Amino acid sequence: MWTWWMLAAAAEPAMDPATASYVAAVDHMVARVEAVDTAAWTFRKQEWADGAAQPRQVMTIKYRRQGDIYLKYVGDHNGGREVLYRPLVLPGEILVNPSALLPTMTFDLDGRVATEGERYTVDNLSLHRTVARYKHDDALLRARDRRGMVVEDLGRRRVGGEAARCWRVQLPKDEVPALYAPLVETCVADRTGVMVSIKAWDDEGGERVVVEDYVWADLQLGVPLTDADFEPDHGDYGF
Repeated sequence: MWTWWMLAAAAEPAMDPATASYVAAVDHMVARVEAVDTAAWTFRKQEWADGAAQPRQVMTIKYRRQGDIYLKYVGDHNGGREVLYRPLVLPGEILVNPSALLPTMTFDLDGRVATEGERYTVDNLSLHRTVARYKHDDALLRARDRRGMVVEDLGRRRVGGEAARCWRVQLPKDEVPALYAPLVETCVADRTGVMVSIKAWDDEGGERVVVEDYVWADLQLGVPLTDADFEPDHGDYGF
């Protein structure tokens, strides 16, 4: 079971068991997502943005590789709001249905209204962008023989309803500012081989705080999505 944890790049220097298992899991995760064109999941997140911890949010998401994203907030915060992003149809814009009582509106993807209280723009919900961050960091770390990288194997947990294995990784962000964060905890689901949760810490106002806390619940890869799933006149949507 999970024999891919023991696959290591031949060019890598010797690694301790925790680092070797984490590197193998990330390599597998990147390959798994890069082979996928569509996905759907329930996303739970809490972020540090605009100088403070923001409310927890829950949303259902449909996603296609070309960047198409449909999401609907289902939690207490913004419950009922829908967002549609279609970069090949409306580049740089998102369609928003705030509620049944308000009209559908269009906003700039990176404008003030669309980004208020958010750490990232909507397009960063892309699964491929998420694993691209890991791939980017891995290249930076390999180039320096992983100096300053410290991995703790947290063992097995149940996260987002999934059996998973988790690691906490200290990264030398002070020496390599382009790295994602100085401390990152990643859990990879047995079922999918893909991240089920990510928690990242960074320094804000002289204090280390959780800046990103994400869970991908009920992640389904390769689901049958069509153009209709990303059209505002879809019968199940309220645009």
